[in-house]
Amino acid sequence: MATQKNVFALLIGIDKYKNINNLHGCVNDIDEIENYLYLNKNFNVTIQKLINNQATRKEIINGFENYLSEAKENDTILFYYSGHGTQERADSIWKEETDGLLECLVCYDETNKVSDFLLADKELRFLIAELYERTHAHIVTIFDCCHSGDNTRNGALVEASFKSVIKKIVYDKNGGPFPQRQWSEFLFSNSIKEPTSNIPQGVHVQLAACESNQTAIEIAGEGVFTKTLIKVLKGCGGNISYNVLRSRLRQYMRASFEQTPRVYIPINASKILDYGFLNISIDSKKMLAEVTKNNKNGWQLNVGAIHGLNVTSGVNIVNVEDPTKIFKAKIRENGIFIDFTLIDAEGLESDKVYKAEVLGLLTQELKLEFKNHDATLEEASKLFNELTATACGSFSFREVKGIENNEKDSGKIEVVDYTFHVRSGEVFITLPKDPYRPLIRPIPYIGQSNYDNIIGTIQHISRWHFIKNLQNTNRGKDSFDNPLEIKITQTSENTIIFPINNDFASIAYEKKGNDWSGTIKIEITNTTHKDLYFCALYLTKEFQCFLDLLPQRVQLLEAGKSISLSINGSENIELELGNVEKEYNWPKTIETLKFIISTSLFEAEALTLDELPKPFTSDDIEELTTKNFRGLKINKAIESSSWITQTLNLEFINPTYNRISAGLLNKLLQYEETVYFASRLYYEIKLDKFGQPTIWELKKGLIIPEDEKGLYDDIKIFLGNKYETAIRKNRYEKLKQDPSRLRVVAEGDSWFQYPIQLQDIVDQLYKRYAVLSLAEAGDTLENYLKKREYVKAIGDEGSKIFLVSGGGNDVLGKEFQFFLKDEPDRDDDSPKRYLTQKFFNQLEKLERLYVEMFSELISQYKDLHIFVHCYDYIIPLDTTISGNKKKTSWSGKFMIEKKIIPQTEREKLISYILDQFAEKIKSLISKNNFQDNVTLIDTRNLVGRNNWSDEIHPTNIGFELIGNKFIEEIEKIAIKKKYY
Repeated sequence: MATQKNVFALLIGIDKYKNINNLHGCVNDIDEIENYLYLNKNFNVTIQKLINNQATRKEIINGFENYLSEAKENDTILFYYSGHGTQERADSIWKEETDGLLECLVCYDETNKVSDFLLADKELRFLIAELYERTHAHIVTIFDCCHSGDNTRNGALVEASFKSVIKKIVYDKNGGPFPQRQWSEFLFSNSIKEPTSNIPQGVHVQLAACESNQTAIEIAGEGVFTKTLIKVLKGCGGNISYNVLRSRLRQYMRASFEQTPRVYIPINASKILDYGFLNISIDSKKMLAEVTKNNKNGWQLNVGAIHGLNVTSGVNIVNVEDPTKIFKAKIRENGIFIDFTLIDAEGLESDKVYKAEVLGLLTQELKLEFKNHDATLEEASKLFNELTATACGSFSFREVKGIENNEKDSGKIEVVDYTFHVRSGEVFITLPKDPYRPLIRPIPYIGQSNYDNIIGTIQHISRWHFIKNLQNTNRGKDSFDNPLEIKITQTSENTIIFPINNDFASIAYEKKGNDWSGTIKIEITNTTHKDLYFCALYLTKEFQCFLDLLPQRVQLLEAGKSISLSINGSENIELELGNVEKEYNWPKTIETLKFIISTSLFEAEALTLDELPKPFTSDDIEELTTKNFRGLKINKAIESSSWITQTLNLEFINPTYNRISAGLLNKLLQYEETVYFASRLYYEIKLDKFGQPTIWELKKGLIIPEDEKGLYDDIKIFLGNKYETAIRKNRYEKLKQDPSRLRVVAEGDSWFQYPIQLQDIVDQLYKRYAVLSLAEAGDTLENYLKKREYVKAIGDEGSKIFLVSGGGNDVLGKEFQFFLKDEPDRDDDSPKRYLTQKFFNQLEKLERLYVEMFSELISQYKDLHIFVHCYDYIIPLDTTISGNKKKTSWSGKFMIEKKIIPQTEREKLISYILDQFAEKIKSLISKNNFQDNVTLIDTRNLVGRNNWSDEIHPTNIGFELIGNKFIEEIEKIAIKKKYY
């Protein structure tokens, strides 16, 4: 038996600081970590804790240099910190710190001297390098804190979503980062005399609670990162690699808290990512199952034949409260059912919670990506937790993004089976990286008790997936490889035998009139010298599994004999190209024939699955069809003495791929249940000559019939004017069924509506509010007032919040070129010297329009609050740079034509224009006494230089930062005016 590993743990938890805002959950966090370590039977652990005033900078350094240094080469070192984080300004020599800041732990502040209580990341790096040189142990550091500035992507959303939220970060007295310290104040200054960027690096694994521009939080006295970490570790019994741990943590945290943990491994990342947590060996065959007592049947496991359980599987039962107590369990005779197993075990108590370590399973875990488009954090967290609580090894959520050897995060890309989307009050499932081809009909979760339906559906897919991959690794000595010969013939005027290569057969449809169909015959021959029993399971793309291809369902096939599969007694099996394949433009679909073969008779009925409801198609426009989830038929045992499987995948080529009639496309775009998917499958967005996303073009590769090109142009016009607004209205109708969401009306331009390619401001707000968006890309403030759609909408929806994004196109749109002088004013050295009077006239016009809008709304809706913003400092494209010459510019090129140089001067002019715009809004709010009803959200200086998608639109991250600011300001007013 291998010797148990030793773990040396230094745990730091600081709730109470001397002069800094206190926290409440950090000491509780280290107690949870301590409890997990002591109860883990995989290693021997020694722990030193530093709590509150014990956790000074000096004592933490001493812990590294003395206590942790007792570890040896095969040991593991754990440094865990829960407390405040912060930033300090970095020496310019550290070029890798692109934001010019160091990340720091905030130790107990026994003095007011900054260098006495901040421990910078460079200092930790030095301590870890020295520790590794002394011990060569496996080093793990865990940080439940954050180092972000005040401008975070998730802070306001999380604070608005949960009660008792505390951010784990502090700032200097000026509200920003702490000042740069002298080199002599760093702990390594005695070893490294001169400032240098070459700080040594030690081999270690770092787990951090969030990205550098996110907020780490505690809720109700618990650090959410630590709580989630412990939950994941307990759920798998610590039997998990760093890469899978990273993946599961990121999915849990992003779904519930918009917080993205990091795993950073500076050296040998690709290798170490596959190590077990704390360097514990991983047993790929071990799985944790739930143990429950059924009043009728006694003790049982919630895993069964569908998970690959068999009579040889070893079962050890563990007391969750005391993992040192282990009980041996015995599987009852005929006790294995499709998804549960009856067991006998002595010494179990009904009031205790137990887990079972099950060895030798054939389980093939379904890997899902959880993609939250617009669920509130409360909704997403509840849904995510409900699903994971029922998974028990049959499926799990994984993070699909992986970044290797990055300074901020390490990780290998995880391959998932499906993406689980949460959007518009519904959930649906797609293949990964194919978000607009749903595999099932979307299932509502808002306003309906549909959690059981959703859970049942995902379990159904998990079972289907397991059956598809089912095989017996405990085969008998007398079993055969591929004992069945399969021949597929197209039965038409010209008989064609479809070749089978690597268990794949490609099936072609035949054109008959206006339809695509066909007929095939599938003949099965027993090539062995033994009589065999077999069943033919057919697994469809709708996640159905049926046995109807054989009249007896489990058929005896004598040695050397043949039989043809049939449906309803006919050996000629009809093929038909379905509307889902045609309308969702599938290039091909794959269905599977799964043969289970045995030398003795067996029961296979338990493997049947009903079809899941198909995605909406044009067939549903006239009359919506509904179909409830029914799922797997259970309570039938499946055991056999010797069995094997054989698989044939049938690949059906779609002859209508990239071909769709204008009439059908128009139907799909007009139908609220299909317009979201169809528009994105068939169209892409192009920017017009003013940089606005108003042009819709058919995707390249689509074949347009010559006689229908004019009809496609008509559809294009419809899309450009109406499509996105129609989709968002439908989205609003579904989201407003959630009574906890505030109803919001929004009018605006492309910062409120940027279709398909970017997640604009309104997209960011859907995770908190039900937003009725009337915005259109390229629209102007003057046009809003001509239409006045928002006035009626506010009344109809009972909205107390109105958002407006207007003025950007008016000052930086198509009129911008006329605001520039041919020659600047020589008597003025400010950016104003480049501008004509037309610009200032435009500002006056915008003021009149805003006053008109605000006055009318405040007069009509006394309790309405209006939010307006002032954009951010866009970065004009420098087309004089060779790499930018082929790029499109909408503002930079006009300034270059007017010889406004250099680039910094052009950027100053843009900043001046937007500052004048912001000041004009501030002024009109003040002088018209709108303060009680109108808030200017100052969105300047939020978007970094690297977070612009083009000259005038931020990237998704940029819009997320702005959206966070919107939520922050809306919540202030909502709480003040008691809108909740």
